[in-house]
Formats: sequence, C-alpha cells, structure tokens
Amino acid sequence: MNYFPFHIGDYISSTRHLTWDEDCAYRRLMDVYYTTEKPLPLDERKLFRLVLASTDAQREAVSVVIEEFFTKTDGGWVNKRADSEIASMREKQSEHEIRSAHERDRMSRHRERRSEMFSALREVGVVPAWDISMKELQRLFGENCEDLSSDEPETHLKREQAVAGSLPATAIPIPTPIPTPVIKEKRVSAPPERTRAKKNLVTAINENFEPSEAVLSWYARQGYTEPIAAHVDSFVNKCKAKNYRYADWDAAFRNAITDDWARSRTRKVNESGKNPMQINSGFAEKYAGIGQTGASDER
Repeated sequence: MNYFPFHIGDYISSTRHLTWDEDCAYRRLMDVYYTTEKPLPLDERKLFRLVLASTDAQREAVSVVIEEFFTKTDGGWVNKRADSEIASMREKQSEHEIRSAHERDRMSRHRERRSEMFSALREVGVVPAWDISMKELQRLFGENCEDLSSDEPETHLKREQAVAGSLPATAIPIPTPIPTPVIKEKRVSAPPERTRAKKNLVTAINENFEPSEAVLSWYARQGYTEPIAAHVDSFVNKCKAKNYRYADWDAAFRNAITDDWARSRTRKVNESGKNPMQINSGFAEKYAGIGQTGASDER
C-alpha cells in the first residue's frame, strides 16, 4: 500500500501523551504495517529490526507503543484502524479494475461497430472521412445501408446502435433485459435474395467511364468552376490504381468531386489559362463548358 489517509486531528488527540521516541516508534510501526499489509511479527528482535530501533530507549518506546495501539493475535500484532483502511483500499482497487475492464470492452465494441459501418458504406460507394463523428456515421449508415439489410436477422451491431444511439464511446451502458423473441410474418413481396443481390453488386471501373447525365446536372448545380474532365481523369486513374470497386458509381464519383481527388481547387493556373493537370483532350473538349461558368468572377 503506497498511500493511506492521515487525519492530523485524530492523530494528535490519540498520541498527544507520547514522548519523542514513542511518537517516532508509532509512526514507523504504522508505516511498516501499511507497507506490508500484514500483522507485525511477535518476535521482538524482528520487530526492532523493522523499525531500526537500536538503542535501549528506542526499543522501550517500541514496546510501549505496540502494547498500547496494537492487539496481539496468533498471527502477529494487528491494528484495527489500519486493517479498515487496507480493506477499503482493496475494495476501491477491485472496483477500479472492474470499471477499467468494462471500459476496455466498450471501446473494443465501439471500434468494431465503426469498422462494420465503414465496410458496409464502402460497398455501396460511400466513403466517409476517417475522423467522422459516430452520430454522422450512423446517419450515413441508416440512409444508405439499412434498406439493403432490412430482411436480415438482428445482429449485435444493430442492437447496440439502438441502445447507444449518439452516446459517447466512453459512456457506461445501462443494462437492459434480453427482449422476448417476436415471430414475424413472412413477406412475399420482398424476397431476401433480391436485397442481397443488390448489396453485393460491386464492380470495377469501366474502361470508358464517363459521368452520367444525372452527375453532369448535379455538377452544374454545385457551382464548381474547374472543368469536370479534370475530375474524371483523376477518378479513373485512382480507381484503377487502388482497384476500387463500387455498387453506385454515380455516388462514388460525386464523393470524389466533393473530396477533390483531382486537387483541382488547389492548383495554380498557368499563364495560358489552362489547368496544368494532364487530362483527356477529347473528353475535355466534349465537356468543356461544364463547371466553368462564373470562373473568372469567383476567382
């Protein structure tokens, strides 16, 4: 035991009558008792050696104090006040270890939950930022993935999401009883095979990838000033290099533009007025007007 409470008022009222040698003997005996957390030896020679009592006066002081403040038992000299403090300390240590174990388990489940949701979102073409908050990640998961797994059985991940909600990862969960299973009627209109097929439909990028009309309309509405061709070349090259696979290529391309994979918004324009990125000339001519409206005014 490396620490014990020292109540000055109690100590003074109980030891005011002690001599200098007896006061020193009492303090040293208590230090040994708390350090070893066990009764002091009955053998006087061992007892004197533990507190470094070498003179006759010091040994006499030890004998006086041990008789007054300690109780003799078969196992050695004990002190009830010290035993109470030691028992309290051990109880607190046990509670701390239990809380630490619960916290480690909760953090482990928290990281596992984030990993599962990241994997599910990537399969449908949504790539969240690595430092996204848990609340926002759960929102994206609910919007993009829950409809694909509505016919799948309830998992530990889903139960934990329902209980934890937006609570922080370190919050202590409130125990709840295990719910009674409810038998649901089978739905004929939405076979599970169809949803699973939709979820697993991920492909590599097409060699002749071009943005759809929906993406072109979306790009024009966003007010981007750089040519969309710059984003196309960057997106295609990166998907090939990283072997990215998506189920929704429109969503994946929109995310790439939003995250500026091409870094076109941070590059300087050279004297000729052209972006220094090397882009497909034919595609650039085809979509040259998209994303350039208002460029001179905004920059």
